[in-house]
Amino acid sequence: MITEFHHVPGRLRVRIGRIKGDLAKGSELRGYLYGLGGVTSVKVSEVTGSVTVLYDSAKLPLSRLLQRFEEAGIEGVAALPGDAADSSPLLRLAEWTGRMAVGLAVERMVQRSALSVLTALL
Repeated sequence: MITEFHHVPGRLRVRIGRIKGDLAKGSELRGYLYGLGGVTSVKVSEVTGSVTVLYDSAKLPLSRLLQRFEEAGIEGVAALPGDAADSSPLLRLAEWTGRMAVGLAVERMVQRSALSVLTALL
């Protein structure tokens, strides 16, 4: 069963208790996901049960990727967001705004740090 879910277009990370400690299940799931067109990378940690999938969001909708997990027998997929995460303009705007805000905050911190270093040197 999927117990954690994190998604940004092109990257999905889930935690699946069923593969924790099971190398065979992890390898099987990895191969199964790689068989889906648009998947560029699959990292499975059998130690933590974490699965990270990098994919081309232009070629592969999130709903199809989640369907692949369901086809592999992973429970809890039905409760996760599908196409809404891929197609919602409001969500994409919120993600873009968040990235811009973080970028501006980092830029300000770098400027302040540089100013502090220059002041200390002078």
